[in-house]
Amino acid sequence: MKFFLALISIIFFSSTSCNKTKINKINSNHNFFIPIKYVIDGKMVKLDDDFDFLIIENSDTIKIKHTNNILEIPEFFKKEDYKVLFRCKEDNIVFDKLSNKMLNPNQKTNWIIGVDNKPFDKLLGLMDVKEYDKSNYKKIEYLQFDPQEYGDGIQLVNKY
Repeated sequence: MKFFLALISIIFFSSTSCNKTKINKINSNHNFFIPIKYVIDGKMVKLDDDFDFLIIENSDTIKIKHTNNILEIPEFFKKEDYKVLFRCKEDNIVFDKLSNKMLNPNQKTNWIIGVDNKPFDKLLGLMDVKEYDKSNYKKIEYLQFDPQEYGDGIQLVNKY
């Protein structure tokens, strides 16, 4: 009888341990919370969560959830480049070639999406100093990755 109770206890313990493992795997998704700011010609635009942020991979489009201007980006495992689309009022800003490391940073990072219209603010450092004077561009869009723990950050720039 003792042997039978011990066997039932082992089976019960094993089955509950397996269930816990499955639950942990299901809940192990990791999201990255990234504060976002939008700037036009040096002036902060009040977003009030009235924007869309989409991540595009080939024919798949993911609409990113956000609350209080903080993006909740899921973990991306593929080593492909992604495209992002930021829509705010009449503005549609697209950036190509974001890696999964940019979308899933290994530290706290703030993102600044901006538009700089001519005459350009040279202090933003969006182009080489010589390029500012010689360019025929009328508008520059940028996405700055501002790391909060270490490093200098990077930026993506579209020139029109």
